[in-house]
Amino acid sequence: MRKRLKFVDAGSDIRTRLAGVAVEDLVEALMELSIRHDDADAMISRLISSKKDNFKRAKAKILGLRRQKNLVDWRSSRSFRSKLDEILAEIRDGAESPSDGITLLVEFFKSDKAIIEHCDDSDGFIGDIFRFSASDLFTELASKCKDKKWISEILAELHEDDTYSLRKYLLKQSAKFLPSGELRKLAELFMDRMNETKDDSQARQWAIGAINLAEQLNDPVMFEKASLKSCEGFKEIPDKNYLQIAEAYFKAGDCTTSLAWLNKIPKTENYMAYDRNKLLFSIYKKTGDKEKMHEIALKSFRNHRSENNLKELLEAVGKPERPRIIEEETGLIMNSACISLTDADFLLKYGKADEAEEYLVGRADQINGDNYPSLLELSKKFEAENKFLASSLIHRALINSILKKAQSKYYVYAVRYLKKLDAIAEKITDCKKFPTQDTYKEELRKIHRLKSALWAKYGS
Repeated sequence: MRKRLKFVDAGSDIRTRLAGVAVEDLVEALMELSIRHDDADAMISRLISSKKDNFKRAKAKILGLRRQKNLVDWRSSRSFRSKLDEILAEIRDGAESPSDGITLLVEFFKSDKAIIEHCDDSDGFIGDIFRFSASDLFTELASKCKDKKWISEILAELHEDDTYSLRKYLLKQSAKFLPSGELRKLAELFMDRMNETKDDSQARQWAIGAINLAEQLNDPVMFEKASLKSCEGFKEIPDKNYLQIAEAYFKAGDCTTSLAWLNKIPKTENYMAYDRNKLLFSIYKKTGDKEKMHEIALKSFRNHRSENNLKELLEAVGKPERPRIIEEETGLIMNSACISLTDADFLLKYGKADEAEEYLVGRADQINGDNYPSLLELSKKFEAENKFLASSLIHRALINSILKKAQSKYYVYAVRYLKKLDAIAEKITDCKKFPTQDTYKEELRKIHRLKSALWAKYGS
């Protein structure tokens, strides 16, 4: 007589529950799954096959990938990803040795061009197989492989022809399976090829790889040379490269050189200003320059009054200064002409609910209803403080934004916000200069009287 699964509560572990099922029942269930689902059939075939058969099947599938002519459309990309995942599982389970697994995995990586060019990978599912699953398997196998020089040669070979930048993730993990000596030899090889090639695009390709390896070696000098080579031929060196070189020197403990590279970025340049200021703050913190820390932290905080930026500012001036800073910033916010949702949130977060409502009400005409995620979150915070006028003005801005688009598929949201306004209308004791909810709806009906779908949804 077969043992049946005893009743267990919903919180029990599935593995434990399955262990209580009779073997015959599990076999029957797996057989049924294999008939219904191709993925299950492939997995079961792998489980019951020998290592040799799994390896042989993976090899045949990889050859098939290179010969495929049919396009994998967007709808089929998820199921195609499962097939690629199964190939990797067959390589892992079928390889007699780590070197055998790597040899076949290299062929899988070399199929990336054929695969990508026959897929609609709009969601990135296929690319992620190479970036993560295949790269992780390579790392696992390479860690067990004794011939590290051979592994380095493979990395160089794969990187040279990385058309779709799907193999660079292998390089990013190389410190996990290559000893530091071999890693440096590989980096020096990349630098040599970068300098020797006459082809600019190929030189840039080797430079990108060298940057990757130099970062893992924590070698800022190599990083600098490779970074500058990667933008050779450009009209000017991008600020991004200056910042990355500065970061490389900072990580290596050279604050002076790091600061010198940061100072090459024009102070009027707003691009990557946040990252630049974060690094400046770290440099001044490490060198103990409190005055400069305060200057940078205050600048960052006033650009974006967030909790993290306040924390850094207090780190520079001392926690006892917190009440003074909040009062001072409240005054600056209230005197500013333009609205900032971040500033409104700051006022609410630090006990200035009255000021927050006054701030938003006084700038209601500037509320951009297109910023719906931030606005919805802000409206909840206003309601938590019983500031229903501010919340209602936010919802009106959201409705205006939706109706301006004049697309009926969005009317469901406009109706939701209208009903929200109905619900909180009685909680508003003073509408100030703004129309009441009834007057607002009356005006809205006049302006959008032709939007019958909207009013039908609202009426229902």
